[in-house]
Amino acid sequence: MQVYSQDPQEFYPNIAPELAIGDGKTSEKIDVWSVGIVVFQLVAHELPFKVQTLEELQKQMLSQGIIKPQIAIDDHLWDLLNKMLAFNPINRISASDALNHPYFTGEQAEDEITNGANRLVKAAQSAQQSGDRTITVYDITPSFIVQLTDIKKIAGFDPDLEVPTHAMMVVLDMENSFEFVDIVEL
Repeated sequence: MQVYSQDPQEFYPNIAPELAIGDGKTSEKIDVWSVGIVVFQLVAHELPFKVQTLEELQKQMLSQGIIKPQIAIDDHLWDLLNKMLAFNPINRISASDALNHPYFTGEQAEDEITNGANRLVKAAQSAQQSGDRTITVYDITPSFIVQLTDIKKIAGFDPDLEVPTHAMMVVLDMENSFEFVDIVEL
């Protein structure tokens, strides 16, 4: 499996080190690395290491861990990122342990659950007790609930009232193949 460019100077930072420069043995922890890279980029708006080549990455792995960005990061999140981005997969946190990390389960995370989310959970629990078999763990766990108001805030529009001015549509042709058609104004 090729995980990097034919150019030995180019590499992809979301590829776990064990794939890019290690023995190539895989485990679930390669995905933990990739998610850690994405989360780090979302929070810090930069990569967790300042390197351009695989050789530079190897040197950094031997000398130090990831570099904390200048932007303020919550202590729990920083701890989680360090565990997700451990260069040695043996030391890297598992996906299951990451989801149970205090960043997701601690007091601060609990405090951020809205009253609306708790009301939705109670309604789902009531429906489940009344025999509704469509209720899942995602319906009865408050930390999994994302309210429509939050979705509207993130998306920047109300999907019930308006269509985004820039959308992507799939168009089927007569031969059942498809192409993406860019729609600028609807």
